[in-house]
Amino acid sequence: MKKLMILFLMIGCATLFSCKRDVEEDNSGEMYRNYKVNEDVLKSANLPIVYVQTEDNTKILDKENWINATFSISNKDEWNMDETEITIKGRGNSTWSRPKKPYAIKFSKKQSVCGMPKGKRWVLIANYMDNSFMKNYMAFYMAEKIGMEYTVRGEFVNLILNGNYVGLYWLGEAIKVDKNRVNIDEENEYLIEMDISYDETWRFHSAYKKLPYMVKNDDFMSEEKLEYLKNHVTEMESVLYNESSTLADIEKYIDLNSFAQFYVVNEIMANKELKNPKSCYFTLKSDEILRASTVWDFDWAGYNPSHNFLNKTIYYDTLFKYPTFKNEVNLYASMLNSADFVNEIDSLREVINPSVKLDKDRWGERSNPVGEKRNNFDEYVEYFKDCITDRLDFMQANPF
Repeated sequence: MKKLMILFLMIGCATLFSCKRDVEEDNSGEMYRNYKVNEDVLKSANLPIVYVQTEDNTKILDKENWINATFSISNKDEWNMDETEITIKGRGNSTWSRPKKPYAIKFSKKQSVCGMPKGKRWVLIANYMDNSFMKNYMAFYMAEKIGMEYTVRGEFVNLILNGNYVGLYWLGEAIKVDKNRVNIDEENEYLIEMDISYDETWRFHSAYKKLPYMVKNDDFMSEEKLEYLKNHVTEMESVLYNESSTLADIEKYIDLNSFAQFYVVNEIMANKELKNPKSCYFTLKSDEILRASTVWDFDWAGYNPSHNFLNKTIYYDTLFKYPTFKNEVNLYASMLNSADFVNEIDSLREVINPSVKLDKDRWGERSNPVGEKRNNFDEYVEYFKDCITDRLDFMQANPF
């Protein structure tokens, strides 16, 4: 009898564990709730409508496994796309844990999407943590204005997943090596991400600063190539943090121009992700100079009452010791204009406002991670507008 009771307990625990594991694995939550929007109402929002239909209505449950699906676009004659085979999976770190999920998309061959240059890999960004929906967009806008080497392109769309409306998304380019994106020699040069998630195959922490380096173009990677990069970064940091080094010494390793551009965008956006760091992209080309290649991921950006609060992050603690670098930062800040920001934000608000209302009906109220609380979309937009114009005006009135 005692043995039988123990057996029942063991079976019960195993069943409970199995159920718990299934619940944890299926984190799709509200994404697959039956939710329809009148087709005329959806069309009247005047954004492209993206349809993703997974094979056998399979749920997208993780960031590792690609699911077979079809992809199509309607409601924009010049951008419409017939049903095309894709694979799709989840993406993101903190964003993947939110109810409204972001996704990665892969075509079998390069495709032009919404008028953008052809590519295989694309992303659907949910902007769930941004009630203005504009933070990533405006960061890219600034990067393009000051001439960063590569600025991610994208368009706002309404997404239908497996027949159900799931909200307002941003459909854009994935940061990949490509002549139209990060234009490097994929076999012999490096696309690098600094990110504390530390979840890529080829990775290491730098010797002096302990920064998390990860290689993103890993198809041609080897232990030998990783060791070369690691040794080069060690050498670079030893020069950066040697008090006898001159600016000319540092410029053999660091591209001041791109690092100044990168700083200006992140500072105006008050992007505290830089402090971790997270989602910071760099390239190391055959000239062995580290460049800040693009900006990405501003969900956690927002108002910060302090100014110049990022000048101790990554390698800026040493770069800001040099007047030449300060002048570069001042130059790029001077190229931006608060009035342009206001006009761009107001224009974008008008474009996405009908879809924001549809998205709110679908997902309800949600708080922003940076702590600001406003009553509606317009108030969040005005708040965001005030934040970035204030920070730009401060930078221009108080140059380094």
